[in-house]
Amino acid sequence: MAHVLVVDQDLELLERLCAALRGRGIEAQGVSSGAEAMARLDGSAVDAVVCDGKIDLLAHVRRHHPGTPLILLIPAGTIDAVVDAMRDGAYDCVVGPIHPDKLGLLVERACSHQTLRRENRELRRQLQHATFRRGSAGADGEQGADPDGVFSVPLGRRMEEVERRYILGTLEMLGNNKARSAQVLGISKKTLYRRLHGYGIPLGPQEADSRRAVRASYGSDGR
Repeated sequence: MAHVLVVDQDLELLERLCAALRGRGIEAQGVSSGAEAMARLDGSAVDAVVCDGKIDLLAHVRRHHPGTPLILLIPAGTIDAVVDAMRDGAYDCVVGPIHPDKLGLLVERACSHQTLRRENRELRRQLQHATFRRGSAGADGEQGADPDGVFSVPLGRRMEEVERRYILGTLEMLGNNKARSAQVLGISKKTLYRRLHGYGIPLGPQEADSRRAVRASYGSDGR
């Protein structure tokens, strides 16, 4: 079950938001101040934060809980606040009247985003420490013994295939959004485009232009 922290000074609205999220099977905890929110964040893990835009919590989340999606609730007519929030690292913003179903879908997407990040980190950890016991072989049938009698194998195509599945799965989960997918995967957009090119996945005209621009920013050799 996903765990979400909801922060709002309006106690009535806070309870409504928590109730709406619980109705979708999300464990929602509500607090009414930034200080309470920081204490709760520092004391227990949460998958996402929904926060009243008037409460200054974004900097704390970025500094102490990087990667935790934060959704800001911002009044209508404050477009500058939206631009600033997205620039400063907010996951998304809800502007104007809050529709519980829309917020619920956004929170579910943010929690999926966080789950993907955790799975990706775990996958990387497993691949970095992948070993096979004596008598087992890797994808290419090659083995190499270490002093402890554990055989470490070159991951080769096996690692590439696992990486390919995770990259494509992340893109599908995030609606083919390349920028967010690269962020979740922990790679640059340049690397993501290069991987997709290697998988034989064609890029649209705009994406190709973006890829060329990214390559140009790193030099003509694209490295």
